[in-house]
Amino acid sequence: MFQAFAPPTETPGAPPVPPPHQQAGPHQQPHPQGPWPHPYPGFPGWAPPPPPTGWSGFAITALVLGILGIACFLWVGAIAFGVAALRTIPQRNQRGKGMAVAGIVLGTVWGVLLVLGAVVGALDRANDHTDDRGVRTGRVSVDDLRVGDCYTRPKDLDRATRLTLVACAAAHYGEVYADGDLPKGDYPGEEKVTAAAEKLCDAGQEKYTMDELAVPDQAELFYYYPQKAGWEWADDRRVICVYSFGHGDRTGSLRRDASNLTAEQTAYLKAVKPFNTALEHSPDAEDPAEDPEAFRAWARELADGADAEAGALESGGWSAAARQPVADLAAAVRQEAAHFRAASQAADPATVEHELAAARRGAVAAKAMAVRTALDLATSGSHGGDGSAPIAV
Repeated sequence: MFQAFAPPTETPGAPPVPPPHQQAGPHQQPHPQGPWPHPYPGFPGWAPPPPPTGWSGFAITALVLGILGIACFLWVGAIAFGVAALRTIPQRNQRGKGMAVAGIVLGTVWGVLLVLGAVVGALDRANDHTDDRGVRTGRVSVDDLRVGDCYTRPKDLDRATRLTLVACAAAHYGEVYADGDLPKGDYPGEEKVTAAAEKLCDAGQEKYTMDELAVPDQAELFYYYPQKAGWEWADDRRVICVYSFGHGDRTGSLRRDASNLTAEQTAYLKAVKPFNTALEHSPDAEDPAEDPEAFRAWARELADGADAEAGALESGGWSAAARQPVADLAAAVRQEAAHFRAASQAADPATVEHELAAARRGAVAAKAMAVRTALDLATSGSHGGDGSAPIAV
């Protein structure tokens, strides 16, 4: 240990010895005498330590990785760089100890959260049971929903993060009919995200439920879509599309696709698809007088869809039970197409409206129900129509 030493203090000297034969008075000094001289210079005071030379790169890196820790396990780097910073800062006389500590703390927090997430996920998988038919039951998180899952009504619809899966044959609140990831890239904003999610769900519904009449009136559609934070920090771009039933008492799945439709049922649903798609493009105006050109364009699309449907029905190989009903429907659709074509070519709004009304008065709806009965398809649903517009068949 270093010690500081003070210079010697001044002390009066003893009287000098007089030369021989000279009398000296008591303590008399023949000449004035000052203090004793220093035998060596005094030690100077110790200088303060030099100021830090700069910021620690390790500490800065630790803090940045700690903030971004959840992405790609960067939290591990935050802890490692933080420890390295604490070891090198004293040696290099640098700043940044606080940032290093903050990086270690943030990295540790992310690590703990990921471990807890893994534990919860493991518990979810332990509670997630799949029977021999591929039906899942048990508790799962919303993010773990899959197409075909059915679940009961959660207590808090807006904040539920975990759901109880049941067989779709049992009473349920929701049925997942589609899912998918939105394109990669920067977060485009909520408006564009929801628009893309709706487009994805529309396409998914057509694949999952090919028969539109199978969807009951009380069914509602909603979807889970990615939030800005999840998109940017966890690359979460997944959309989950759901049929929901307010009372939670729906029984039976709405899946109507190649997995449970016969070849004949599938052929019929594909045949009527062009016309049903055209129905969805009705003008915003209420009647032809408001926007005659829009109604003429719609009538043209309906005519093309009806002709395509009739052609597919006429060329299909149908069973004995369905052959005659299909032939009757094809003939009625041809007549309907003629009225739509006339409406598309009409010069005045009154004629457009007259031809559209004539198409609606045709026998297509009744004959379509006869075909559906023969093919064991739904004969009522949310697109049954009220007589005021063409209906899906």
